[in-house]
Amino acid sequence: MRVTSTVVCRSIRHVLTAAVVLAAAALPADAQPASSCALPGTTGFGDLTQGTTYRVGDAFSSGAAEFLVRPFTWSDGRTTEDGFASVDPAAAMAGGTGLELQVNNVLLDIGFGEPLESASLRFGDHGGNINLEVNGDPRNVDDLADLSGSTVDGVRVTVVQEPEEPTGILTLDGRIGSFAIGGQELWIDDVSGYPLCPDLAIADPSHRFEEQGRRLVVTASVENLGEVESPATAVALTREGWGVAREPVRSLQPADRTEVTLSLEVPPGAHGRTVSFVVRVDPDDVVPETDPTNNEVTIADVLVPAADMALTVGSIQVRDDEVVIPVVARNQGGLTSRPTTVVTTAEGWPATTAAVPRLAAGQEAALSLEVRIPADRRGETAAFVVTIDPDDVVRRELDESNNSTETSVEIPLLGDVASDTIDAAPWLPILLAAIASAVIVSFAAKRRFLRRSRRPRMPELSRLGLELHPSEPDVHVTARPDGTPRHTVRVILRSDRAREQVRERTLR
Repeated sequence: MRVTSTVVCRSIRHVLTAAVVLAAAALPADAQPASSCALPGTTGFGDLTQGTTYRVGDAFSSGAAEFLVRPFTWSDGRTTEDGFASVDPAAAMAGGTGLELQVNNVLLDIGFGEPLESASLRFGDHGGNINLEVNGDPRNVDDLADLSGSTVDGVRVTVVQEPEEPTGILTLDGRIGSFAIGGQELWIDDVSGYPLCPDLAIADPSHRFEEQGRRLVVTASVENLGEVESPATAVALTREGWGVAREPVRSLQPADRTEVTLSLEVPPGAHGRTVSFVVRVDPDDVVPETDPTNNEVTIADVLVPAADMALTVGSIQVRDDEVVIPVVARNQGGLTSRPTTVVTTAEGWPATTAAVPRLAAGQEAALSLEVRIPADRRGETAAFVVTIDPDDVVRRELDESNNSTETSVEIPLLGDVASDTIDAAPWLPILLAAIASAVIVSFAAKRRFLRRSRRPRMPELSRLGLELHPSEPDVHVTARPDGTPRHTVRVILRSDRAREQVRERTLR
């Protein structure tokens, strides 16, 4: 018989399930078990007592399964309640792993307490007709193999059985609310039911830094890829040394999704480093899922922003005895920088420093470096190296290669600028000097003429009849001309500070 791809996948799943069960048994007592939906409900009847017989109307349980014995329908359509189900030894009648269950002229209803997405069992069909019922839809066939590839109430039936061999594997794939199997000479073992489960997954994770690089913000979607509603849970964002951020996630219907935002404060010393983060839904494993492996996403190689100091040097100017270097300092990183400096150096020149203020991300500041010209460096070409943050005050910059630049300028000799002007126009300073001299002489002559024509003649002091010496420090002579030939002369005699003589006469 041809084995379909569905059967191969299901068989692989059975093998993986067995491996997971064995691995879980080997886990330490304090280890967290896998989610219940990652493992099927199974039974091998090993917990029953050999020789026990169940008849129509009896109910019993084994492992994760519940069983109910119901009447059987023969191939001619008649039903019987005289059959039984008994626990047989491991006689390889079903090809199972331990005790087997003989199903003789009864229909055995099998349930796992919840809807299933698939079910499987081992069987040994040793004669008579077969009853198979899925979701209340019955089938009555001579051999189980007759149903392989068919669909019963939306559930696909697959039978894997070697030719001429009575044993095989029955698999049901689809939404199973209930199923039952019965026969006349039928043995079953290793019954498994895979319940319908939610399946939470992280989708579309993204990250950004806020508060000028001091906080990481991660946004992601949580979606339910399963077939049943998921219970409420949480999402966690973790990074060793950063702590844990958690946000609640509401209950999600199948195919539903919700967006969550988580944030962590960037710890000191992390700026400028490349790190990774883990986003996980249901971090406490409270949701039984079909596939827990898609609960976690790693956001790798995230560069934590830092300041990035850079500079631009403008056109250098030479003024008298100094060189002026204009500089624009800027922070092209994502984090506010600390106050620092910018310095210029050149061989044989004094170093000059200017303060750089604290700069926010994208901010810049215009500065000026004024360097005094050494006398022995005139006539040379000076190569200035301008460096921002020379003392590494701004730690862990994103790019240290843009902190320094070199620029050159020719330093003229003293008098070079004046000599160049004279050579270019030798008659210009001579002409300007001649014009200035003529103006000065003319102005002085005119001033003397006006002073002589307007100033009244001062009378002789001897006409006052006083014997005075105007050069003496205590003698003050004041003439008050009134625009006529008459003059009033005021003489103050101060032989000492205690007294004074004032004589005033009018002369013609």
